[in-house]
Amino acid sequence: MQTTTFRASSVSVEGVARNGDVTITVTGDPRQIVEDMDIDDRLYDLEERDIIDQVGSSELLVAMTEEELATWLRSESTDPSDMLNAIGEEAVLEWLNSCDSDSNSPV
Repeated sequence: MQTTTFRASSVSVEGVARNGDVTITVTGDPRQIVEDMDIDDRLYDLEERDIIDQVGSSELLVAMTEEELATWLRSESTDPSDMLNAIGEEAVLEWLNSCDSDSNSPV
């Protein structure tokens, strides 16, 4: 279990279940809510293709550092072949060719 603190515009708590669990509804900016979470937690249980299709392969590669991409590829829940196929060979090659040799991130 992990504790996360974030800004919300409203919060409501619904009844306590027999096992002591409560349902909490939070209204806020989803990006602020997940901002401090690890990338694995943000991407948990999502299919690589769904993420890539939603964001767009070029935008995804520009937004991620080489370290973030490598971490995602090494994740237990990620199939590297599926992920790279979803991004597309052309986009990966373009991203690799645009890397700055000093920072290893796209220019």
